[in-house]
Amino acid sequence: MIINEPSFHTIPSTFKIEYDALLTGLGVILLVSKEEGSWLTWKVTSIDLPFILNSSRYQNTVEFIAIMMGVVTLYIFGVSNTGTLG
Repeated sequence: MIINEPSFHTIPSTFKIEYDALLTGLGVILLVSKEEGSWLTWKVTSIDLPFILNSSRYQNTVEFIAIMMGVVTLYIFGVSNTGTLG
């Protein structure tokens, strides 16, 4: 059987996570896609870290925490299975 469809499909994003992280805290912005292709800010949060990080080697870890906070926030607000096959 020959299938002419590509193995990977483009799925348009309906949500976007933007973040910034420092060794003292992080910020997360959740955006939702509008029909005309622009993005609308939906939720914004920031967190002061409850511990002291004295070395820049932890920067990637704090950025990972910011990304996970964005994903968890989407989950808390019931976001799942977004986007459609192109």
